[in-house]
Amino acid sequence: MAWGKVTNPAPNDFVNGPEMCAWKYIIHTEDIHPDDSIDIGILYSGRLKYNMLCWSVIMGPKPRWLEFWTHLIVPGFNYVEVYRNWTNLCLHPCRSSTPPKLP
Repeated sequence: MAWGKVTNPAPNDFVNGPEMCAWKYIIHTEDIHPDDSIDIGILYSGRLKYNMLCWSVIMGPKPRWLEFWTHLIVPGFNYVEVYRNWTNLCLHPCRSSTPPKLP
């Protein structure tokens, strides 16, 4: 990358804070690794506190990086807690390729 020739450092699909609130679901990520037994501890996302200002459903693992307010958030109330490897995000009914039949 030629640092001196960059005219637009943000990608075209960049979403700022207020635009993020237009989404019904927001994914919060940190420390993603395919092997959940490995505790990497090097990825931090500081946007959770801003995403909580939206009227969106926030899904993500329990925050590993602590801030002065993270002890106050409650899974199931402030966000939908998923496993760090995201294996419990979509349960069996969600995997169905056909829509459910209505009565």
